Amino acid sequence: MANAKAICDNSGMFRALRKLFDWIIDHASWDLTMRCLEKAKWKAIVSLVASAALAVWQWFSHRTWPEIITVGLVAFAAIWSLLELFIRHRNRMMRAKQERESPVKADTEEILFDSGQGLYASDFRAFPGELWRNGVHASTKGEGTLRVEDGVLNLQRSNTDERFELWLQRYSYKGNEYNKIPKDELISGNREIRVSCEAKASCNHTLRFTLRDFVAGPVLERVVQITSNNWKPIDMTFEIPPHEDIQLWIFDQGVAKAPSSIQVRNLVVAQKK
Repeated sequence: MANAKAICDNSGMFRALRKLFDWIIDHASWDLTMRCLEKAKWKAIVSLVASAALAVWQWFSHRTWPEIITVGLVAFAAIWSLLELFIRHRNRMMRAKQERESPVKADTEEILFDSGQGLYASDFRAFPGELWRNGVHASTKGEGTLRVEDGVLNLQRSNTDERFELWLQRYSYKGNEYNKIPKDELISGNREIRVSCEAKASCNHTLRFTLRDFVAGPVLERVVQITSNNWKPIDMTFEIPPHEDIQLWIFDQGVAKAPSSIQVRNLVVAQKK
């Protein structure tokens, strides 16, 4: 060990590096480091790491190998402990952020549908809609095409007539999968259904959210205007009787121009416990 250290001390390469490090230390200053911090973080990080490395080099040059090994092990243990603390703190912060931003409130709701867990075109029955009066067509059909892209419902409208309909047909309830929200006569009072999502459009569109009772027809409706290409958060709650099967229907209507498009993402349907 002593011979190895002597070789390092006497080597021309190491002497040149030593002189270079000494010059950097002599010309570096705290003000310079602070200016680096103000101007560019990566430059400051490089400066601090270099300063630390030079300090370690200065210390090692006056120590024996047993001392170096001992200090190295202690430093490794300290760095490992700090790294573990940092990782735990980061994980806590990430979990807290996810809980704040998540549209799903797992402690107070049962999730019936969550597009974040998988979204497929087969989840919806998508077709042109029209108005009927006394069994007669009262309007032309709203034409369009639905695509699912990167977890986003992308509806392309080819005309401005009437509406285009999306019927959500996949729900999870009490561990089973259904094409509707099944009735539950064990619920006391009304059941509370929450629907949330984000939507944007290339021009003015109107989204109509309807909970549909298969026997009595529409139960409750909410209408939302989408007027820009920025994501608009939507969150609504429906109180409905629990003794009928229901489905969520989404109508796109009031289209300002064609062709145009509207997108919906992060769709969640939940029942409050």
